[in-house]
Amino acid sequence: MPKKVLVIGGCGFIGSHIVDGLLATGTAVRVLDRRPEAFREQLPGVEYIFGDFSDPFQLLESLEGVDAVMHCASTTVPSTSNVDPVSDISGNLISSVRLLKLLRQMNITKLVYLSSGGTVYGVPQTATLVEVTATNSSGVRRPVSTPSVQSTASRSSTPFEPFGMMRKSSRPRRFCSVVKAQ
Repeated sequence: MPKKVLVIGGCGFIGSHIVDGLLATGTAVRVLDRRPEAFREQLPGVEYIFGDFSDPFQLLESLEGVDAVMHCASTTVPSTSNVDPVSDISGNLISSVRLLKLLRQMNITKLVYLSSGGTVYGVPQTATLVEVTATNSSGVRRPVSTPSVQSTASRSSTPFEPFGMMRKSSRPRRFCSVVKAQ
């Protein structure tokens, strides 16, 4: 278990639940988010940095002294990303690639990247999806992800592998990609 985790987007709905779970395990937590949580006060023992994930200097400051990162932030949802793909790329893709680069440079070897099921698996063809549901016309189920992020991660000098630190919860979960650098 990491000693200190940065939760990017830790004041959002999913991120705040992750912060709760990490605190319950005794893990030190730092949060990088644009604004405080809307429905509760700041938690004691959590270090909050309020700023923009796309700001390289704030991101670098946020990464200092952490062992792992949980990336829960997104500036768009699928419908808005289709309306303004340039904003989606600049707000999400470029910042995430910058994060991967900084993780490699700082030798931070653990990353959890959260994504919606629609982002990972594409537009569903049925009302109910299970892990083996085919989502394209050829019947092939494959995650949809940005080639740049895949390429950056695969060329990294510190390859990533799965690691676990999530607790069981009665709250619904979204799809989550969990990776750890070796």
